[in-house]
Amino acid sequence: MNRRRWLAALTRTAATLTLPTSFALGLLGGGMRGSLAQDNVGKTILRTRATRSQFSPSQFEAKVGVALTLEIASVDFAHGFNMPDLKLRADLPPDTVTRIDLLFDKPGSYVFFCDNFCGDDHEDMFGKIVVSQ
Repeated sequence: MNRRRWLAALTRTAATLTLPTSFALGLLGGGMRGSLAQDNVGKTILRTRATRSQFSPSQFEAKVGVALTLEIASVDFAHGFNMPDLKLRADLPPDTVTRIDLLFDKPGSYVFFCDNFCGDDHEDMFGKIVVSQ
């Protein structure tokens, strides 16, 4: 799906939903599997932290056609977010939470990575979202 059609689909979906109004850094968990939550209108939220050389958690599971918001808390550095398969890119300024809306139209494994050099082991700073039917 090209970006224009993807954005149109996302806009149609987002028109019936409101973005979450709060984010608690204390709810961010560790481990390999991503933190899943739902806001007060049922939208799925994936939460992760960006610290030097890692996203924590770094792996998430999602379903085709379900609107998601990926919330990334950058805690120490100006990281970057890049998901080439969806042609998405965002800056992750320190001490902020960046929200990225996602909508997958087919199953697969979607890799994301930091594209702003953040020190030793920067090349290991990646994660993935596994999307199933």
